[in-house]
Amino acid sequence: MELMDIFAKADQVLDASCKRNEKMYFEMCKTLDKEAKLHIEVEQRRGAAKSMPIEQFLQNFEWDQVRFQMDKSLKVLGQKITATQKQCDDRLKKLVDEQNDIKTKLTHLTKKDSSSLLQKDLGDLVYEQKMQKANFVNTHGSDLMVTVLVVVPKKKVEQFKGCYWNILLDHYKNDFTNWEKRTKEVIKQQ
Repeated sequence: MELMDIFAKADQVLDASCKRNEKMYFEMCKTLDKEAKLHIEVEQRRGAAKSMPIEQFLQNFEWDQVRFQMDKSLKVLGQKITATQKQCDDRLKKLVDEQNDIKTKLTHLTKKDSSSLLQKDLGDLVYEQKMQKANFVNTHGSDLMVTVLVVVPKKKVEQFKGCYWNILLDHYKNDFTNWEKRTKEVIKQQ
């Protein structure tokens, strides 16, 4: 009775594993626009593996006497089969994780190479493309001048040119007001 329970549980686990693997295979084929051809990899003697269509495997099925000896108890055979299934699941999970890592890296590289500046690292544009020094103001040692990298869409360059002085003046007025407040507080504390 205990053996039946063990094999019933193992059967459910194997069935779920097969269905999960099949689903992943069909999704991968769909993603790659490839025709789904179910093949199974069958281990031969001395560690070699042979790939064959599932229909052929089922029609020509032979019990692997080397790996699953018939003179062993059913419990031992069940444990070997379950261990083999777990090993295959772990190997497949590792491959899927590696594939997802590659997809993530590819997405990151694609974003980096896109034409949109929203996705790009502006440091790459400034330092790797060796922009001309004339595009920047030398602010070394200056308290009043600050270099700010501003990215403006081509369609709004004229609008930006018309209002950026006002933006700078407002910034400096606010900065001066804040400086006055800080200075007064420091004087009061002394």
